[in-house]
Amino acid sequence: ESVVWLAERKNVLALALSLWSMERYIAARQEAVRSRALRLGGVALTFLIIAMLAKVHALVVPVVLACYEVLIGRGAWKIRVAWVAPFALVAAVLTGVKLAGLGEQISGLPLGGSRMAAVCSSGPVWVRYLSHTVAPWSLSFFYYVPELEPLSIFGWGAWALTGVLAALTIRFSHRRMLVLFCWAAALASLGPAINLAAQPIPMADHYHVWALPFLLIGLAELFASLLERLPHNRAKWLGVLLSAAVAASFALVAFFEASVYE
Repeated sequence: ESVVWLAERKNVLALALSLWSMERYIAARQEAVRSRALRLGGVALTFLIIAMLAKVHALVVPVVLACYEVLIGRGAWKIRVAWVAPFALVAAVLTGVKLAGLGEQISGLPLGGSRMAAVCSSGPVWVRYLSHTVAPWSLSFFYYVPELEPLSIFGWGAWALTGVLAALTIRFSHRRMLVLFCWAAALASLGPAINLAAQPIPMADHYHVWALPFLLIGLAELFASLLERLPHNRAKWLGVLLSAAVAASFALVAFFEASVYE
């Protein structure tokens, strides 16, 4: 997955362990036997610790788990909070240790000069990640990120495009909570990459691989829901047209990004 980091396996290792931690957590929450559920939860927490030692970006795991508990989880809220709390605590401690070690490297201003500008500047990057999901032909060693003003139409327009796509996906899906979780998890996966804390090189990694599993599930749910509404003969062609439209849209975005930024 981490195409341009051939010598650095920490991205792939941290992602694999993070996904495994999430999977074991969900297995624990669905386990009826308490003793076995606790063992599975301990395994999930262990995977999170190892993942964060590989790459601190694994701090997104407790955020994704919190999204799961809010949107899909079952049981009393006290139980849900109690399950997520150890993961949040471990992530907070290890992130604090990592940030303390970086010292002066993160003492500068966020991307664009303020945190609002950092979020705004990350809008086009988020759309770029979406485009590279289906058209990964302009990957580079480091992303060039134009530092936009806090109220840039270009930056917030990109976020609006993402919101429209998410709203359509949730609106037409039969399993809306699952799709909503996928979008929340995808955004959470990219959270540490939007440079809210200053970094030596903005957007240095291709974090779209973290969001990719959730995005694919969400889009698959949208397509499945739309196709179920039509007769079989029409659904077949609509599926082809929808796939082509999404691929063409993201391909145009990737082409625009390659021609403008490079």
